[in-house]
Amino acid sequence: MDHLKIKKSAILERNGFHYFPDTSHYREKDLALWLPILKGLGAQTLVLISPTTRAIPEFFISAVAREKINIIIDFNLPGNAEINASDLETLMNAYGKWGVVFALFNKDVNCKESWKDAQWVSSNPVQESWSKWMEFAKLACDTGIKPVLPTIVPGGDFWDLAFLEQLFKLAVSSNSGLVNSMIISALAWDWGHHLNWGSGGPEKWSHTKPYMTPEDSQDHKGFHIFEWYASIAQKTFGRIPPVLLLESGIASRKANGITINQPSDNGNNLINIFRLMAGENVYEPNEPNTLLDPVPFYVIANNFYLLSSENRDLAASCRWFLPDGTPNASAAAYIERRQNGESRSANERQILEAPSIKKRSFSIGRYILLPHDLYDKLPELQTRLSQYIARYKPEVGFSIRSAMEAAYILVVGENDNFSFCDLDMFIQNGSLVKTINFNDLESLSV
Repeated sequence: MDHLKIKKSAILERNGFHYFPDTSHYREKDLALWLPILKGLGAQTLVLISPTTRAIPEFFISAVAREKINIIIDFNLPGNAEINASDLETLMNAYGKWGVVFALFNKDVNCKESWKDAQWVSSNPVQESWSKWMEFAKLACDTGIKPVLPTIVPGGDFWDLAFLEQLFKLAVSSNSGLVNSMIISALAWDWGHHLNWGSGGPEKWSHTKPYMTPEDSQDHKGFHIFEWYASIAQKTFGRIPPVLLLESGIASRKANGITINQPSDNGNNLINIFRLMAGENVYEPNEPNTLLDPVPFYVIANNFYLLSSENRDLAASCRWFLPDGTPNASAAAYIERRQNGESRSANERQILEAPSIKKRSFSIGRYILLPHDLYDKLPELQTRLSQYIARYKPEVGFSIRSAMEAAYILVVGENDNFSFCDLDMFIQNGSLVKTINFNDLESLSV
């Protein structure tokens, strides 16, 4: 499957947060408190709610941007909201100069609450949403900011999968170059399901219908919602645009609000999402021998809801930190794990440099190891190895450290060049190693 090129750094870290659910925490003291915390968490993205009448202070945005944390501006507006075009242009020009990377204009556009009654009944909310996005996208691109499609609520008053399909068809018929700048947003609520819920998308769960999920089937209302959206994009565009996951870590919320219907109380889920987005192998908590399905690289960021909030806020039940920066149990557990992981990484580097390795216990069955130079050819590789992957279900990645955990390693190179890894080290480790040229993949025996 094809997708737009994204930064290779996204391979390593793709986690971020929604900041406070208000516009009152952009002071110097807020920056001094939260920026070190975000850096300590390894955050790569940060969603900031922006007023429409004034800009978030330059010092705040610039400081975050200097730390290479990609800022996502969220204007947090319903579909029927109007904003003066001149005011919006002024805001976007400023944000573009200060280092903002992404911007999101409207939200929850497949719900009645986003529109006036007359708009919902007599107009086409899909057409209205597309027209508004096109105007916003042009302005965003002119200021160097990547435009994000409005959020659509899983399910919703207008079935979100049908809404998205119609939106994509309008994109194709528009014949606009702005389509190439499109970023898809997906609300990654878990709805109380396990993290693998809905994995495989509509191709696997073909009996699921709008508003009807058979008992022996699964739907898109889960963390793997991105696969269902990607399937629609692939069929419509022949490629998959980048996807931003938003509001991850909660079960659901009410449309166009911050009233959380059910905060996720599973701290293990939050940590496991973090690990999946970092490219780690994660086992199903209730099935220790089953690996959770990985998150493909077209998902460029996962943003947890919520970094913090005031005690009185409706979203306080799902914040990771108190307003003074004190972590809750989930945040504390992740911070500890991250610190331990950094220590383990240093130790593992020493192990990899050792002249003799005797390790014999493997946590991965098969691993396909790729050089970073082949990153942009991942979709082609997945297509050409579809039968092999379907049969053996290998892990696929660029990590030599992960490959060391595999009993069987398939090393893919270009022009018979495998110098990006130490084949002897894998053999000394006890792994079975096979090398293959990228152009010879189809000759691989299944």
